Amino acid sequence: MPGVDFLAYTSEEHDIDESTFGLCDNPGEYPAHVSTDTEEQWIAVVDNPEHVSLRFLPVDKHIPLSRSDGRPAKRCDVMLFSNPLASKRLILFIELKERKNNKEAFNHAVKQLRSTIDFFSEYHDISSYTKRRAYVANRVRPRAKRSYTIKIAQFYKDYHVRLMYSNTIEIP
Repeated sequence: MPGVDFLAYTSEEHDIDESTFGLCDNPGEYPAHVSTDTEEQWIAVVDNPEHVSLRFLPVDKHIPLSRSDGRPAKRCDVMLFSNPLASKRLILFIELKERKNNKEAFNHAVKQLRSTIDFFSEYHDISSYTKRRAYVANRVRPRAKRSYTIKIAQFYKDYHVRLMYSNTIEIP
């Protein structure tokens, strides 16, 4: 199977260039979404001081990804791309969490990020993006523990994607 064309699921209606906006994932059947309403509960805050044009792509509950046995695959909640997409300047994989158990949430999020990157890489050349990052954004526990250093280094070794644990996503 040639893989899934993630970019076929993007839409210009999901373009955003605000200096600050939130990523939200309400429980239920709807995918994650962008919010500029500061009254809404943001799981992650995107800090975009240069107003870089970005394309938002909900992944979970939006892109159908299946394992070889036909069951749904693990996947992250959101991806952000530099816009225009052809520039391939930036790609971000983001898993949104709201859990107190830091270690359990981190390990589950990393599995979801790995799975999404694997599926993405079947169809797209991830190495063609200049900046590649993956975020575990946990609103309840926004900072990583030092014990995650080894897993973060292994993630980079495996994917050449910088793994970050922060609920503030900085756009370079």
